[in-house]
Amino acid sequence: MGRLKWIGVLMLLASLTIRARAADPLPTVEQIHKEFDAAKYHDVLKSLTRLMSSRDWQVTTVGHYDLLMLKAQVHLRLKQPALAVSSFALAAKEARDPKSAAVAHASELLLKRCNGLHFSPKPPPADHSGNSRRPEPPAPIDIVDPESRKQAMTVFYQEEKSAAQWRINLAEKGTAVQPVLDVGPTLSHLRELDIGANGSDDETLQAASTIAEHGRDLLSAMTEKMGIRCDLVCGKVMAWDHSKSRGVDIWRRHGWDGNEESELKEMLAKSDKILAAAQIMRQSLLAEKGFFTPVIKEAKRIHDKADKTIHADLGETTTTRPKDMAN
Repeated sequence: MGRLKWIGVLMLLASLTIRARAADPLPTVEQIHKEFDAAKYHDVLKSLTRLMSSRDWQVTTVGHYDLLMLKAQVHLRLKQPALAVSSFALAAKEARDPKSAAVAHASELLLKRCNGLHFSPKPPPADHSGNSRRPEPPAPIDIVDPESRKQAMTVFYQEEKSAAQWRINLAEKGTAVQPVLDVGPTLSHLRELDIGANGSDDETLQAASTIAEHGRDLLSAMTEKMGIRCDLVCGKVMAWDHSKSRGVDIWRRHGWDGNEESELKEMLAKSDKILAAAQIMRQSLLAEKGFFTPVIKEAKRIHDKADKTIHADLGETTTTRPKDMAN
């Protein structure tokens, strides 16, 4: 009888919970925005907490990004920068397009660079003109207000761009491939800040396009030179030498001379590196489809030809004129 009593109590509690939820429905997005506009920031957080812990939040991702960005704004107004950073980070993960993700992540990076609720621009470079008067340090920029935060984002972007300019210049004009491969993460970082500051990534894409073209030229020069040498070595190794034995014509492969086998093996490894480099550049520099196709095709041709020659039967002989023998 006691067990039945407890079951009845639990059923009653469940019924009361369901009725309470029905009587107190989840806040709507419109209600939350009204609370925000009325500067009822604690109420906004309460409403968001209820909504984010509900089943409705779990079954759909629609609207998550906007509400998390709003939550970050609330934390800033409540002077809670660390919680704002977390909300921006979550918003970046919930974004439904790359541009929105970049805006959220750029905001996260800006706050991490700030001292509390203010962004302190870096001081101007030292004056070596002989002027003894030291320039005034730039005034800190408030990041709570969206307009001044945009200003801080612009300064932050310009600072990061200036700091990375040497790396970009090396990738644009250097004679080595490695700087082109290394610049990808830098451009990815600048691209997010570019979107955060300017609303688009036009500046970063222009730099990426210039670097991609230079990288393709470097790889093309490498494959062109290597392709000529590969054709020469493979043609010589696979050539048929003619001789006579007791009046019988005999043809046999010319085979290796000197270090030609090692040279082709080196070409195999180098062509693989060129293929990998072209793929990395295409992805990190956001190159258009087909931009690196000529380089990739030539590198594959060199790889396949060198590999075929290395594994050919160079001891092959025949007493009839080979069909693949040059006239």
